[in-house]
Amino acid sequence: KFSCGGGNEAAWFLAALFFCYTMTPFLIFLLNHIKTIKNHILFCIGIYSILIFVDTALLIFHKQNDLFFWRLPALKLLEYSIGISLGVLFKKYFLNINSKKKIKSICKNMLDIFIICLFFGCMFLYPHQTLNIFYADLICVPVISICLFYLCIDDRNILQSFLSNKFILFLSNISFEGYLIHMVVMELLKPYCLLHINTIQDMLYIFLLLFSLTVLFSYLFKKFLPKILDYLNFFKE
Repeated sequence: KFSCGGGNEAAWFLAALFFCYTMTPFLIFLLNHIKTIKNHILFCIGIYSILIFVDTALLIFHKQNDLFFWRLPALKLLEYSIGISLGVLFKKYFLNINSKKKIKSICKNMLDIFIICLFFGCMFLYPHQTLNIFYADLICVPVISICLFYLCIDDRNILQSFLSNKFILFLSNISFEGYLIHMVVMELLKPYCLLHINTIQDMLYIFLLLFSLTVLFSYLFKKFLPKILDYLNFFKE
């Protein structure tokens, strides 16, 4: 069974990155030739429309291996294109806007709370399994894009304090390694976890255990991998 469009989650993730990184120079070249904010927005809407059209087609023509087609790494190019285009749009037209002149402090705090609730609401209120991928692209892609756009604005209050926390920055620094390692940790401890998930308290303990081990191994991997590579290069020379 191809649970993630071929191979395991880490292999799928690396394949998706390969497609996206390969296309990045071409996307940047194209976006640099879009001269107006209107055309940038139309480009984002166009890519989003194509994404929803593809999702709708896959949803209508339901096949036995539908999850394989849903999660083909190449399809992630559409979502990635939206992210890159929004980044270029922000850099060109919104980077130098002073938010202090536009939103007062109390309004910014209320907006922060709304953005947090919107983000987590969309992430955790998924519909039935057969619709979750369509829901992710239809609802979550715009919400995530708005959140990322909003996070780039200077002079936030609640979110600025939260995201500049040292622990959050530490987790962000090892997030790539964490994504690759967390599935290994979960698979190795699956027999133990299945035997001990009886109460909510047990689930909390298991979550803390898996999270702690993932963070630990991700940190060690990030810290010692450059040293190991240098060591191997020394023998090659």
